[in-house]
Amino acid sequence: MNPRRRWVKGHVPGEVNLDPAAYTASDLPGDKNVTLVFYCKDPGCGAARHAARRAERMGYPHVFVMPDGIEGWVRAGNAVEQG
Repeated sequence: MNPRRRWVKGHVPGEVNLDPAAYTASDLPGDKNVTLVFYCKDPGCGAARHAARRAERMGYPHVFVMPDGIEGWVRAGNAVEQG
């Protein structure tokens, strides 16, 4: 849920960058029983919550938001992927 310029600098490994207001069901996995985790830059960003609600309305029951965003991920010592 981060702008592309920020996303290329560091994101959760394997993560797919989506536009929180414009992604469609075809951008998500076909298996609606997968777990989806949305995140932004930090807790102040609401885009991840918005995107998660959209996924729930599309019928995905296992949707979560990483509340501290990528900044919290990095602070916790987790690896990021670039590019």
